[in-house]
Amino acid sequence: MENLDWLEWDCTPHSLDFEVTQHGSFPSCIERVELSRGSELKLLALGKGNGDFLQDERIKKLRPGEFVPDSEETIGNTEFGELVRLKGVSLRSSNSNLLEQKVFINAELYEAEVVNCEAPITTHLEWIVNFSLKPYIPSRATTREQYDIFTRKRSEQDKIERNMNRKENMTFDHFCCDCTVEGKKWSLIVGKVTKKVADPKCLPGFIEFLDINNCLPSENTKQIILAALSFTIGRQVVTAGSTSLAEGGDRVSYTVKKVCLLGEENAYKKVSMPPTPLDPTLKQSFVDENKVSSIINAVAAKMKDLNIEYPLLLLWLGQVSPLDVQAAHLGAAIESLRNSYCDLKTTLLPKKVWETAIKEPLLKAFDNATVNLDAVSQESAEVKILRRQLDNLNNKSSNMKYDEFFDLISLKIGEVEKKALRERNKPAHGSRYSSHQYHGLAMTTNALYTLFNRIVIKLTNAADCYIDYSTYGYPVRHIDHPLGGPDGDGCPAKT
Repeated sequence: MENLDWLEWDCTPHSLDFEVTQHGSFPSCIERVELSRGSELKLLALGKGNGDFLQDERIKKLRPGEFVPDSEETIGNTEFGELVRLKGVSLRSSNSNLLEQKVFINAELYEAEVVNCEAPITTHLEWIVNFSLKPYIPSRATTREQYDIFTRKRSEQDKIERNMNRKENMTFDHFCCDCTVEGKKWSLIVGKVTKKVADPKCLPGFIEFLDINNCLPSENTKQIILAALSFTIGRQVVTAGSTSLAEGGDRVSYTVKKVCLLGEENAYKKVSMPPTPLDPTLKQSFVDENKVSSIINAVAAKMKDLNIEYPLLLLWLGQVSPLDVQAAHLGAAIESLRNSYCDLKTTLLPKKVWETAIKEPLLKAFDNATVNLDAVSQESAEVKILRRQLDNLNNKSSNMKYDEFFDLISLKIGEVEKKALRERNKPAHGSRYSSHQYHGLAMTTNALYTLFNRIVIKLTNAADCYIDYSTYGYPVRHIDHPLGGPDGDGCPAKT
């Protein structure tokens, strides 16, 4: 991409927004360029120019709606000597792809990066959205002091300054934890930002990596920590950008990223549903840092082996979907987790035994039984379906696979879990719910969500108890005790 040395970037410290100001005249090939973050925190690039504006051959040939995730466009240096890059371009609309004609550029960006200097990095901040600990309270507070100064100066006399009052504000807004990922230990501060820094609607927060000695966390490390943190607090937390700082607080670089949050507005409104109590007293008070660190570490340690990230995405998708289809997504999350943990046999008998000793004579007997049918009936779809059903008799049912899985991990389940697992079939096959069924359906989807949490806790040894969201009042139960259902008696909700 052509150097735009007339472009000045300015980013607020939290990386949730940034502004771009034009300096000087546009190059002849470009009429207009604007870079901004939209109302839904999406990165947008708007512009108008000809084909020379985009030098990358892949992007020249890009059609509206196509995405080049691995592209990296270097804009160049600003007048302040900062290196600016754009990563990931998706063309939204275009009047023409011909080089000699004007093209309207309406692109969605994945990432925009500005490098301020080359100083050693001591602290890295990852800016996040959809972060909330409610109903728990962060265990550590930030103190902010403000002074109002009275100043008086008269001619030929000394100036007088006096502190009129001292305002102090202390907010419980963060906690600390240690996390080991990919063999490296990270000291983290996790917290929420103030209203003055970002729009509180998007629930902004931060993860601060301390004392990193110029060793930046990899994208994989950050993704694992975000996924483990999301599971721990019971809501999807995603990155919005990052800031790297040198000793003394000078900014080395900052990155602004596209916010990839499932459900967007719905996600912000959802209450947090932690899988297990995060406080030591079980009274929803201050966060227990040791407990949170233990959960994050336990889940992060198994993240790769169990491929927990993908089942978690299905879980969050279920949480922000309409109630009618939540069971399908939550059930898929549990099945994905099951398949990641073990490769269960899909047949009752070994394939060779089934095909030679049972299948062949069974199908032969079926053919003999249908030989007296008229020619039209023999070739009918119904008869062919019956024959295929006989062919599939050796396949294990979904219930059989779940029974085997729960036995394998020594997790006791009851009627509430069994009913919830069956519920996923209804929306998956297009069944409709009537108005009087929604209350029971809500409790059933809560049972699926809780079952997912139980499985993850059991597989990772993250805790010894769980919060039962299938029961009124959300009681805490031992990990080996099954769900209680709405009334806590082990009976499932009626739908």
